Amino acid sequence: IEEAKQQGAIVNALLETNRGCPFKCTFCDWGGLTFQKIHCFDMDRIKAEITWLGENQIEMLSLADANFGIFPERDHEIAQWAIQTKQQYGFPKFFDTSWTKNTKPQTLETAKQLMQAGMLRKFVMSLQTLDDQTLTNIKRRNIDGSRFSSLIQDRSVSVATELIVGLPGETLDSYKQGVCQLIDDEIKLISTLLPL
Repeated sequence: IEEAKQQGAIVNALLETNRGCPFKCTFCDWGGLTFQKIHCFDMDRIKAEITWLGENQIEMLSLADANFGIFPERDHEIAQWAIQTKQQYGFPKFFDTSWTKNTKPQTLETAKQLMQAGMLRKFVMSLQTLDDQTLTNIKRRNIDGSRFSSLIQDRSVSVATELIVGLPGETLDSYKQGVCQLIDDEIKLISTLLPL
């Protein structure tokens, strides 16, 4: 860390608070049969690691979790510890993660608090596609319409979403319709190309 700082490099860290994914989305390795059950790591260990990041002036804390927010109370406690650590040490300055696809009100509240602390740039809902047939093809269900609507109406959080180009059953027209819907809803778009 000292050597990196002497060279003017910014040091970030990757931390895992849990491992596994209960979902079976066919485009993703996380949902494979080997890790369907989620194993949560010890909370004291996680807090000690976050404290270490603060003490050592690590710029960004990136979580390697597949679905941060899937355990709303636990994950809120982790985010609060990160916020308190920043307040105490000035670091980590930023918090980045992959949010759970089934966003609950508590998860949105966690995102809001991270934003208010200046640690979160945007809240990303990974929809992957808005086409119903493509969702069936990839064995995925997105956040239900009413919750999605309430999220986009609540402008206290900067919301973005991901769409994947080239999913099975997605056509150029259905993809463009999804993009246009997101633009109409003023949602920032992150587009990913599915590898061949």
